[in-house]
Amino acid sequence: MFRFLVELMPHKNIDAAELTLREANHRIANSLSSLAAGISQSARRLFRDDGAGKVEALEALHEIGQRLYMVGRLHRAFAATPAGNDIDIGAHLREICQSAVAALAPQRVRLNTEGISTCLAPSDIALELCQITTELVINSIKYAHPSGVVGIIEVHCERLEDGTLVVEFADDGVGLPEGFDPRADGGIGLQIIYALADQIDADVQFQPRAIGAAIKITCPARRETLTQLCGGLAGRYPNLTIVRDGDDVPSD
Repeated sequence: MFRFLVELMPHKNIDAAELTLREANHRIANSLSSLAAGISQSARRLFRDDGAGKVEALEALHEIGQRLYMVGRLHRAFAATPAGNDIDIGAHLREICQSAVAALAPQRVRLNTEGISTCLAPSDIALELCQITTELVINSIKYAHPSGVVGIIEVHCERLEDGTLVVEFADDGVGLPEGFDPRADGGIGLQIIYALADQIDADVQFQPRAIGAAIKITCPARRETLTQLCGGLAGRYPNLTIVRDGDDVPSD
C-alpha cells in the first residue's frame, strides 16, 4: 500500500494520518452545517407555535443533543481510520440507536438491534448512513406512538456480496398517513434523511407494512481509495501537491 506525503503550503508536509484527519474534519464540517440548518428550522417552528412550551423545547434540545453526539462519535472513528479504508459501522449503529432511545424515550421503546452485525462501509458513506439511521430512530420516537404506548424499533444492517450496503428500519407504530409523500410532505427529520441519501446516491424506500413503518436504505457499492481521496483534495485545494512515497518532495 502506498503512503502519501501532501504539501499544502510551502515547507509544510503532512502524511497519510494527517490527511485522514483533514478529510474527516471536512466531512464533519458538512454534517455540522446540515445540523445547524435543522436546528434553525426547529427554532423557527417553536417560535411560530404559540402553544409550544417547555416540554416541546426540551424535546427539541434532546434531539439536537443526540445528533451532535452522533457526529462527535463518528468524528472520532474517522480520525482513527486510515483514509480510504472501510469502517465497521455495526457497532456505531448499535450505540447510536441505544443512546437515542435512552435519551429520548427510555420507558417507551424496546430496541432490537440483533440484525446489526459486522457491516463494513467505505469511509466516504459511513457518516451519512449513521446520520440517516439516527434520524429514523428520532422520527419513530416522536411520531410512531402518539398515545405514548410502548413501541418496538428494529434496525438491520448488512453488506451484500457486490458491496451494496443495506440499512433496514422498522417500527410498530401508526405508520404514515394515507397519501403522505415522505419526500414532499416530510418534516425536518425526513428532509435531512433525503438530503443525506442524495449525497451518497442512496435509495430511500418506504415499504408496505401491515403495522407501523418500514424503511429500506440501499447504497450502491463504492469505494474511495487513498489515491481518489488525494485527488479529491487536490481539486479542493489549488496549492495542494501530492507526492507518492519514495519520490522526492518538491522544494521551492
